[in-house]
Amino acid sequence: MSRVVTRFTVTTASDYEHPIADNVLRQDFTAQAPHQRSVGDTTELRIGDQGKTYLAAIVDLFSRFVVGWAISAVNVRHLIINALEMALRRR
Repeated sequence: MSRVVTRFTVTTASDYEHPIADNVLRQDFTAQAPHQRSVGDTTELRIGDQGKTYLAAIVDLFSRFVVGWAISAVNVRHLIINALEMALRRR
């Protein structure tokens, strides 16, 4: 008997009640100097069968280094805020 393997699960809810921010970078991911432009993202990390954790990272587009990060058991707004605060402190 064969089994179908699901490789991707959609986890993004697209029915937002809040306005979506304008795309100010317009796909231009370059910077002329450090600390001019940064991008951030969160990802879910599975830890064996025990559960999962979430990682948020802020990357400086000039150096391409992670300048701020945070890890949490829940994916809430404080996760990315903590990563952003770390990036600002390290600046």
